[in-house]
Amino acid sequence: LQTWASKGGRTPCFNLGHFMNPQGFLNVVLQASARSLSVSPEMMCFEHHIAGRELQTAVDVSEAPMEGVYIAGLWLQGGRWDAQSGQILECPSVCTAAALPVLHFIPTMREPSPAADGE
Repeated sequence: LQTWASKGGRTPCFNLGHFMNPQGFLNVVLQASARSLSVSPEMMCFEHHIAGRELQTAVDVSEAPMEGVYIAGLWLQGGRWDAQSGQILECPSVCTAAALPVLHFIPTMREPSPAADGE
């Protein structure tokens, strides 16, 4: 851990299920991105997508993304992710919850709303 901290390493993937306050962690990711862009964190939001077919669990991730964070440990109740079709499908009757593959959360600038423009 000390070697990782001294070299400024980035964690390849975060298991959100292990956090006491996952929303706080995601807010910190947005704040760090906003700070690097010199904008308010309120102007940021997440774009997210499946990281890749080969990244099914946190163990499969070998390095951190260039932008944003990889998130694992999320479960889908009543459905399952089908990697071949790229869709959420209904769970078979014997399955009540299924693990989602690794997700890539990317901080992006929020689109201005029409109300904010005064229209």
